[in-house]
Amino acid sequence: MTKAKDEFKNRNLIKSFNSKTKYAITKLSQILGLSRQTIKKRFDDLVIEKIISNFTININPNILPSNLKYVLLEIKTNPNEPELLENLLKISQLKILDGVLGEYSLFALFIFHSSEEYYQVLSTIDKIMAQSYFKKYQIIETIKVFKTNGIELDGNKIDPNFEIDSIDYVILKIMQENQNLKPISTYEIKDIIKEKYKDFLNEMNRQEISQSTIHNRIKKLEKKNVILNYALNFCPKKIGFRGKYLVRIKPKNPSN
Repeated sequence: MTKAKDEFKNRNLIKSFNSKTKYAITKLSQILGLSRQTIKKRFDDLVIEKIISNFTININPNILPSNLKYVLLEIKTNPNEPELLENLLKISQLKILDGVLGEYSLFALFIFHSSEEYYQVLSTIDKIMAQSYFKKYQIIETIKVFKTNGIELDGNKIDPNFEIDSIDYVILKIMQENQNLKPISTYEIKDIIKEKYKDFLNEMNRQEISQSTIHNRIKKLEKKNVILNYALNFCPKKIGFRGKYLVRIKPKNPSN
């Protein structure tokens, strides 16, 4: 089989794991026309070849009471500053970091759950940049997100009467950042909250969040279009994507 055919098959398999709810291997088998054993073998091959890394979720940026904050950062740097790159990669809110041509040679996308989180991380970025050679970067704040991770938002509107709370935020954060090569279970989410979110539980005067509460909240987050889909993180280059373009578009002035 040719490399192009392999890449095409791998792309299709990865795409098939994108779903509104956790994937069911039986349903995948029917959609792809493949046996469960074949799907498992091909999935294992993707893991061995380091094509896929983990499961995650895509979150609707238009959640209430406050939208997710998408912030673009353009950074002026030079090749002799690997520590700058390393320090930026440690920031969990960093979702994309690309090296690009031009005066600003790093392009980053950060997603924040609150203004407080934004200003906290901005302070960290200031400290990182203070140690850089050029000490120069510029921030671009988004005012509206039309599409995220290939998902158009017009068809995934948020219920204006539904607001998420701090427990929902924690569940979403864990589902987005703490999954491995098997979709995370509600029991695992419960254990992570109990182990890593002790201050959060203390503030709420609770010892734990029950598994049933987590399950019911996830189902509601799916139903209300807060969770856009479940997906796999993958290496684009290994499945045939040859590059990426960042495009700035200046709309026509309606007054002309």
